[in-house]
Amino acid sequence: MPSATIVLIEDDEASQYFYGTLLRRHGYTVRSARFGKAGLRSVRDDPPDVVVLDLGLPELDGFEVLRQLKHDPATRHIPVIVVTVHVFEHDRAQAMDAGCDEFLSKPLPPSELLAAVERTLERCGPGDSTTAD
Repeated sequence: MPSATIVLIEDDEASQYFYGTLLRRHGYTVRSARFGKAGLRSVRDDPPDVVVLDLGLPELDGFEVLRQLKHDPATRHIPVIVVTVHVFEHDRAQAMDAGCDEFLSKPLPPSELLAAVERTLERCGPGDSTTAD
């Protein structure tokens, strides 16, 4: 599989380090952001193949980042995997309604995140620039 680029938007330093290291060790290029605005800017400036997004972010929460990504014609095609401690059904429903492709609850085994990234890339393909309407 060609190398895919992932933008990891996660405010918790330990989680960012752990997920970033895990993904890099499996051959992915990872760019990280700790704040919603910085993550949104990173995605818009250089669109990745996948976004891994926490919901509880400072400045701009993950729900708003997700909404903005999915309403922008330039980024709406980019799949988003939500990884969060927000585990209530209304959080999941809100994230799915906003357009996330996968919803994973923390803490999660490393294999679960890798499987979600692989499923997403199989569905969408790395570097797929088609827009979903």
